[in-house]
Amino acid sequence: MKKLFIAASAILLLSGTLQAQSEKGNTTTQHQKRTHAAKGKKFEKMKANLGLSDDQATKIKANRAGLHEKIKAIRENKNLSESQKKEQVKAISKQQKESMKAILTPAQLEKMKAGKKSKATVPGK
Repeated sequence: MKKLFIAASAILLLSGTLQAQSEKGNTTTQHQKRTHAAKGKKFEKMKANLGLSDDQATKIKANRAGLHEKIKAIRENKNLSESQKKEQVKAISKQQKESMKAILTPAQLEKMKAGKKSKATVPGK
């Protein structure tokens, strides 16, 4: 009887731990969904503000996806020091800006710069 009680207690403890871990995994997934949705809304707002064509929007999305993959690979590279990682991320960000210049028209670039400046002057942002 005592062994049965101990076994049942162990099962209850393990099931509670597993449930807590699965709930934590769901929270992360929900957070990722909210973040992805917010980024999508932000991109659509930028698309409308700059008057991007569908072709431009597709190129920018592909460009950004490649950028994020490269940055992720750099950050996960254990062979690089923190300063090397910063330098490489900075270089990739510079490449991103140059590619944006090739995708956007001069008027769109000016609108984007003006939008960034106005965000920088808003308190609390």
